[in-house]
Amino acid sequence: MYEQPYWISGLTVPDVVSHLSRRGLTCEGPAPRGETMDSWECRAPSDAEGLQREVSIVGRDPGRVRSVGARISSEGGMPSDEAAADFLGFVATLLYEGAEPARARQWVVENVSSGGKLTIGNANFELSSEERARVLRIVSTQSREAGS
Repeated sequence: MYEQPYWISGLTVPDVVSHLSRRGLTCEGPAPRGETMDSWECRAPSDAEGLQREVSIVGRDPGRVRSVGARISSEGGMPSDEAAADFLGFVATLLYEGAEPARARQWVVENVSSGGKLTIGNANFELSSEERARVLRIVSTQSREAGS
């Protein structure tokens, strides 16, 4: 019997790590997260502007990713819209089943200051702001099935 996945179909941890390495992020993990999930934490060195770039990957194992959360922050206040759009837009171009990288990046660029939600393929994108940070979350659109 086949069940719908609770994962972003076609996205794996090695795919995300490889993608992020192009921007100088290095990843550590897995570390246990709850009873059934693991997490991988990725960071880039702080730049001359004092910006911190971090990505958290959550999944059952390296082949099954539930969510990717990206955060750009600054100790000196909110990162510029340009810096946030550049980094979060890059993260939004991850490839998975049904991905539309150009559309995802453009949506981030247009909504980085206002926030919002978008669904592309089997992933929900959500942009928001926190204290001194802009955040992008990419989460599977699938609901948990019994036994998954």
